[in-house]
Amino acid sequence: PPSSELGGSGLAWEAGMSVQEDVREISQRLNALGGEQPEMETLVMAGCFILCWGKFESICLPTIGQARPDQDPARYQDSIGHFCAESIQDDTDFTRFEPSFEHFRRRYRGPIKFTDHFTFLIGNDARAGNVIDDILEREPNSTREKVEALLLIAYRLRGNLVHGLKWTSGLQDQVDNFTHASRVLLGAIEQFR
Repeated sequence: PPSSELGGSGLAWEAGMSVQEDVREISQRLNALGGEQPEMETLVMAGCFILCWGKFESICLPTIGQARPDQDPARYQDSIGHFCAESIQDDTDFTRFEPSFEHFRRRYRGPIKFTDHFTFLIGNDARAGNVIDDILEREPNSTREKVEALLLIAYRLRGNLVHGLKWTSGLQDQVDNFTHASRVLLGAIEQFR
């Protein structure tokens, strides 16, 4: 099959390329645009995370998951809060969420204050930051409160990834974040069903 040049990058697209070749080509093109080139594990887990987020939105937040240009970030946070209030009981078994909760607590909460990772995660979203801060800093918390904080962390990761902030703060150490956030989203869906 004939190939055609794409965007002056010098890379050619061939019909019938394997998935691995497609990923390699896309990764090379991303790298050619400048900045760090995400490793394969980062690309794979970012893709899994985005798919898990989409599934979470479609099942658990069906009215908010419809893309609209006027979507207020507070509506997402309110919807996550409503979902947790309606679907996650205070005494629900937290076992499936515990490893992710501990991962994010270690990553975002230092011995005295929050880490730089937390600052990059939250950005200007003080509302989500206050909820997450409150839950990570104090014990004991109900399962509902902890799951809400975890879903808000996933929400902030998603926003930072799709709106470009992860490109400025770095993608190389995000595999564990994307993995744990995906597990949280799947756990919430499983709990909801």
